[in-house]
Amino acid sequence: ASGGAEPFFDKVLEPYAAIFRQLTYPAKSAALKPATLQTFTYLGWLGSADWTPAALAFWRTCNGDPVALDAFFIRLDRLAYSLRLLGIGADKRRARFHSLVRAIKKNPKLDETDNPIELTRDELRNIQYNLRNLHARSQLTCKLVLLRVNDLTAGEPQALDPANYTVEHVLPQKPARSSEWRTWYPAADEREACTQSLGNLVLVTRDDNDRARNMELSRKLAVYFPRGPEAATAITRELFAITEWRAPQIIEREQRILASVNMLWRLETARSRNSADPK
Repeated sequence: ASGGAEPFFDKVLEPYAAIFRQLTYPAKSAALKPATLQTFTYLGWLGSADWTPAALAFWRTCNGDPVALDAFFIRLDRLAYSLRLLGIGADKRRARFHSLVRAIKKNPKLDETDNPIELTRDELRNIQYNLRNLHARSQLTCKLVLLRVNDLTAGEPQALDPANYTVEHVLPQKPARSSEWRTWYPAADEREACTQSLGNLVLVTRDDNDRARNMELSRKLAVYFPRGPEAATAITRELFAITEWRAPQIIEREQRILASVNMLWRLETARSRNSADPK
């Protein structure tokens, strides 16, 4: 900033430091909606701060207007999680958020059809493709997506610590040759597709995951629900009292999870910016 150190501290450092404190301790931002405060938690799950400069820039530009911030963080959350669903590396994610900062400074409304907070048609298509075997692509991203769907399924945030949960394949990745699973899924191609499907995944503790492994369905359910369904995560509770786990059930559950993902991030119906065909 021109004018020396004092204007820099007064006009740049201190205002941005105040905003950063509110991002770091969102519970103190009483003017924001609870859903927006929860979004800060969800963004924190990602484990990197690459989205923070864009949040700081927009907050400063809108002077902390809560209505504008509510709308912006919905879009920022969508972009941040979509970049993970796309499997984009850290350098490219930082570049995307850097371009978003420039766009905010140019037009804070971010209403151009080609602004970087939106997704291209190609990106939307690639996300839909990647969701078919998300766990194989990124175990962490898959777990975070299921935790988000879990909160939506429960109807409210469940305050779960991602570090305490793992993704468990109900249909095991390597079922024993003599198991009931091989009877239900004799064809290798169908078995592999169903195994990697989002519809086949539940959230359990690491200890329960280690115990369940390649067990038959009845023994897995005993691990998931040792005292009934109440203690299980909402997304796992859906399997309580089932007696078989076949391809139609997995496909139907996959469709419900994908519907929840689309409800969270508008991945099918969102306005997309045009993009050139990939080279």
